[in-house]
Amino acid sequence: MGSHVFEMRVGESLEIKGPFEKFKYTPNQWSHIGMIAGGTGIAPMFQVIQAILENPKDKTHISLVYANNSRKDILLNNELATFRKAHTNFDLYFTLLDVPKRWMGGVGYINSEILNTFMPKVGEKKTKILVCGPPPMMKAICGDKDYTKQPPVQGDLTG
Repeated sequence: MGSHVFEMRVGESLEIKGPFEKFKYTPNQWSHIGMIAGGTGIAPMFQVIQAILENPKDKTHISLVYANNSRKDILLNNELATFRKAHTNFDLYFTLLDVPKRWMGGVGYINSEILNTFMPKVGEKKTKILVCGPPPMMKAICGDKDYTKQPPVQGDLTG
């Protein structure tokens, strides 16, 4: 979606639907939120991250795995780095397909090893996992959408 918007010419239009509230956050609702984001999928994640970290009474721990094609594609990089430095309850892990020299993050697509390392553990109480990214990533991580419901909802976890 992001690349489509950047390729638009002056005078072209884009129809947008929404927003559809799928997730309502309440401070301290969960002890740990895992976030898996790809590309522009960071936008809704960042809203939740801001809400948590800018509320000193909210003790929710956040683990974010954020995938991009290259370093230049990382949106909100400075803001995320600032949050990571200022908040002990925010863990951040980047993974890239095209890595620069001296890259210290992950290489390649998000995989089970990355998820097992950085996401809340299976069975951990009061946890939530949020996923947002391009359709191929969503299918790989979460499985197909259920189009029998309106609006469509993410299908069973099969990825």
